[in-house]
Parts: sequence; C-alpha cells; structure tokens
Amino acid sequence: MEQRVIDTLRSVFELNGFVGIETRAIEPGSSLLKKGETSKEIYLLSRLQEVGHESETPVERRLGLHFDLTVPLARYVAAHYNDLVFPFKRYHMSKVYRGERPQKGRFRQFTQCDIDILGDPSNSAESELIYVTSLFLDSVGVKGNTVMVNDRRILKGMAKKAGFAEEDYNDVFIILDKYDKIGEDGVKQELLDSGFTAESVETYMTIFHGFLTAEDRFTYVDEAFGDCMEPGVADNIRQIFENVALMSGGRFNLSFDPTLVRGMGYYTGTIFEIKSEDFKGSSIAGGGRYDNLMEALGGPPIPGVGFGLGIERLLLTMEAAGIEIPEPDSADVFIAVMGDDAKAFGLKLMRQLRNAGLHAEMDVLARNIKG
Repeated sequence: MEQRVIDTLRSVFELNGFVGIETRAIEPGSSLLKKGETSKEIYLLSRLQEVGHESETPVERRLGLHFDLTVPLARYVAAHYNDLVFPFKRYHMSKVYRGERPQKGRFRQFTQCDIDILGDPSNSAESELIYVTSLFLDSVGVKGNTVMVNDRRILKGMAKKAGFAEEDYNDVFIILDKYDKIGEDGVKQELLDSGFTAESVETYMTIFHGFLTAEDRFTYVDEAFGDCMEPGVADNIRQIFENVALMSGGRFNLSFDPTLVRGMGYYTGTIFEIKSEDFKGSSIAGGGRYDNLMEALGGPPIPGVGFGLGIERLLLTMEAAGIEIPEPDSADVFIAVMGDDAKAFGLKLMRQLRNAGLHAEMDVLARNIKG
C-alpha cells in the first residue's frame, strides 16, 4: 500500500504544478543545527577509524543524516537559484532520520513528504498548499479531516496583550500547546506554576477563553488584541478560508484554532495542521509560513511556506479507518503462448502493445490454459 500512496501523492502534486526534487541524505552538522534543532535529534556519522574519537569533534564539524527536508531544500535553492522560476513549487519524498523513542506515530526512520512554495509572499501560497494536501488525502480515502489554522502573530499578540515579556513567549506557547491534553484549567495552572504573575495569567486566560467562545473569531482578534500586532492578520486567515472554499467547491473543512502552536520557532505567520477523526491525539500533516528560514539556512532571502506529512503516520491513519487502496490491474493484455513455436510471435506482439501504451505481459513458461 505504501508505494500506491506515494504514487498517488506524486500524481496529485504534479497535476497541480509541483516539481519533484531529490537531495542527498547527508548534511554538515553546521547546517542541521542552523534550524534550531538540538543535537540529540541528529544521527551523526563516523568512519570506522574515527570510532572512539568522534566525541572529540564538535557536532557542527561532523556529518549527520537529515531529520527533515527543509535543510536540503534551502541548500538546493541556494545552489540552483539562478536556474529556478519563482514562485518555485516543489515536492520532495525521502527517508528522514530522527533520534526518537519509537512509539505510535513516531519512528527513527520514516518517509517524509513535503510540498513547498517559495517566492510567493501572498496567502495564495497557503491556500494552494492546504487545498492540494486536502485533495490528496481525499483521493486516498482519508476523509472527515479538519485543517486547523492559526498564525504565530496572533499567538504573540495575545501574549503581548496579557503582559508577558517577549522573552517568555515561547514558554507560554509550549504550555498552550498542551491544551488538547490538559484543557483550559490545566493551561492556567501550569502558567501559574511556571512563575508567571497571576495578573498576566488571568488576563491571558480571559482573552483566550473569549477567543474559544467567540461567534466570529476573525472579528474577535481585531477587537480584543488587534492593537498588539500588525493589522490584517485575522483577515489574512479569512481570505485563506475563502480561497480554499473556491478552489475545492466547499469540500474541505477548515477551522480557525487559537490553540494551534506548532513547535518550530522559525514560523513567521500562518501555521496549520490536518487532524482526522480516525487518528486521535495527533495530526496527519502540518506546516506554516517561514519567510526568514531560507536565509537563516544559508539560502537566498526568499519567502516560503510548506506542508509536510509522514507516510507511515498516514498509513496508520488509513489502517485505523479500514481504508484500502485498490490494487492496480496487473496488465491490460495478457498473452498466453501455446507452445515454443509461438513464443517469438508473442514477444513481438508484446512489444507492439507496449509501444502503443498498453501494459502487456506474456506467459513465458508456455503453460497450458485450463478452463
């Protein structure tokens, strides 16, 4: 089933104008660390004569296996920048390697699939990625999905309005990210336990609760804390919703989710995840806008937005839902050869059929046909 899912991915992406690229699995440690990951997530490589001495060499001077496909993308764009046409729409499927503790949905090695649009600063890029990824999931039978959408600027605006110091924002977001597990009361208590002032926590929870219960969350953002961030952020998400509805004919479900954080600190704007009713407690796919990341990784200063999913996690979702992709027909035409004398004619016929675009196979063992 895995190969059929990959084939479907490739077909949907290419139909929508994305170009496939291939990159190496090995990256310099200095490039891997630029993305802000800790060394415990990176598998380092050593030659036999280095075993026993590798700990003496700093991580940034060693080679490691890539743990995602963003670092290779930045290197690829930097190397081919003058040859690419922007916006550059790419997809990339490859094995990635992470220092994980294996458990459901988490693996040390898995197949990652990313689609990215580079060079388009408008929300049409987010809209297209959400649409194309949703279209793929729909095409393999994974339905009942919801695309959760938020914006890092909204998260920062809420924190600023509550009076948290800017250097504490990430700590606040880490706690908020636990909302699905510990609930609203749990978030409040953990903020207090972390040493934040009761006044800031109370203000934050009032803003947050209002966000959760607002009849129109777009309007609420502007009215409650819109003065703490650049204008038009909520309207940007509204436009993404409208764009996806137009592209899909209203087929896909989107939700403006104030609890969505996404752990990567390099996101600069819109963030999104897809959750499925058949895969509780985790997302199938996720991504966001990273307008400064390419330059930070050594590439050109170019805006970008990406969506990624793990094939193995998707297969778990499909298995849980009892979804199977039908096996393709083994052949359009099967040639039965009756005796050795007919083999030459059969081979010629098979070549002609294949040249005509048909999948033809021949029984080269010349077995009898039994009725």
